[in-house]
Amino acid sequence: MICPNCGKECTEDEYFCRKCGTKVGNFKFAVDNDKKVEDDYSQTSGFNNIVGGIPEQEVPEDDLGKTIDTSHILDNEEVTASFKDPSKEKPIELGSVDDDFGMIDDDDQDAGKSYESSSVEGVKPEKKKKTKVIVICVLAAVLVAILGTIGVIYATKTTQFNKFYNAGTVLYNQKNYPDARTQYIQAASNAFTSGQKIKAYKMVYATDEMLGGYDKEEIAYMEALVDLDDDNIEFYKNLIILYQNNGLDSKIGELISSAPEDIQDELKNFDGTIPTVNYPEGKYAKPLEIELSATDGVKIYYTLDGSKVEDSQTRKEYKKPFMLSDEGQYNLRAASKSKNGKFSKEFQGKYELDFDSVKEPSVNLDSGKYTEQKKIKVTCDPGCKIYYTKDGTTPTEKSKEYKKAIKMPKGTSLYYFVAVNADGVSSGVVTRAYDYSPDFSFSYDEALNALSSNLVSNGTFENKDGSFKNKNIGYLNYKSVEEMDGAFYYVIQVEICDKKGNTKSTSYYGVSTDSGHVEKVKRSGGKYTIK
Repeated sequence: MICPNCGKECTEDEYFCRKCGTKVGNFKFAVDNDKKVEDDYSQTSGFNNIVGGIPEQEVPEDDLGKTIDTSHILDNEEVTASFKDPSKEKPIELGSVDDDFGMIDDDDQDAGKSYESSSVEGVKPEKKKKTKVIVICVLAAVLVAILGTIGVIYATKTTQFNKFYNAGTVLYNQKNYPDARTQYIQAASNAFTSGQKIKAYKMVYATDEMLGGYDKEEIAYMEALVDLDDDNIEFYKNLIILYQNNGLDSKIGELISSAPEDIQDELKNFDGTIPTVNYPEGKYAKPLEIELSATDGVKIYYTLDGSKVEDSQTRKEYKKPFMLSDEGQYNLRAASKSKNGKFSKEFQGKYELDFDSVKEPSVNLDSGKYTEQKKIKVTCDPGCKIYYTKDGTTPTEKSKEYKKAIKMPKGTSLYYFVAVNADGVSSGVVTRAYDYSPDFSFSYDEALNALSSNLVSNGTFENKDGSFKNKNIGYLNYKSVEEMDGAFYYVIQVEICDKKGNTKSTSYYGVSTDSGHVEKVKRSGGKYTIK
């Protein structure tokens, strides 16, 4: 092109005449269709291509912004001194500037003085000031273009992200996990901000967990989430569980070391979903109370016969600690089950119980019938404790502890005794059965006769044999011999039934074993007292 001022020929890339400095061209912006902006920003995501369907971030060409071609910007030394057309005769007022970036130095301005355009040619401009103005303008234009490009990409990506994410949420709530997964992956592909990526990755991980069979993808997404939000301890815990269940335990230590210091201790003490046991496998000379634990939100199942938990028909759900009480070998296997039915990797441990022998306790009274009340005394070896029951069940450490001699009760009684050492090893069971019936001056038959007479006299019975005119029948049932108010009584139940055998009334009486005196008795909680 030709300079309109001095006539010098200029190239297409020149914006100012090299000879006179007159502007000869316009700034030109070029559209860069090689996705440079997208590449610059996608590299900051830290997660461009992972297993599980998260593609590299792609921006549609329609949404790409324009980059600025700055290759044509002149060197500072190429900007010439004059910006004005010397052919113009109109004077320039003091302090005015030309629209084409012409500037007048303050040192050359005098009050009331005007300069003819012909004199401008001889004024030498300050190159640094003019170059600075040009650079600032160019940088501002570049910044505006970049911000505009980012804004366009952000708006477009956010619209797409919200569309896919919301569609995935609807499907997820409908438990349509396969289609929800597809939508969330699309949302992840359109995620622009780290917050959007976190939301999308979390939901792809959640659907993979519900569907099962996506272990590698789950690991990839959770690793990406840790990179995006390294302060979220739950992401670390989920990743530890995934490493455990997929034989990647060697990566756990490195993961914990990379975490912020304030959460490392908690992560080191995190067990994950593989159950832990309070006793290591091995040989023991005592019974073991086994406690299993795992992370919250899972159920624990176990077997003791060595069968695989997931396939076993003998597996039991762990709800509270259980005992390995008997000598022998146990092959314990335990696994947790998540809410979506997925079993964790198993814990396996072999336990052998071989107890030291504990001598049975010694009881001073043999089993038999007694007419005189005795005291039952039991002894054992030092370091042991004695426990006993009276209901025929085998005593344990949770049974009643023997601490002093037991007064033999009246009637029949049955005792089971065991000795237990400090390790919880029990001896064999010692059994004693007693029948204590004191020699009373008033026999039970005499007591029945005395009670029948009393019942007729007070109108309870019509006849001593318990018969009634209306076909009702009265029964006398022996209960026990009880000590009440310092004396012994035969306790007898009086029951009256109708002719169909239905009970109409029940009452209790006590007949003195010494005199045959009859008293009305009250029964409460298995105990009897004279009214």
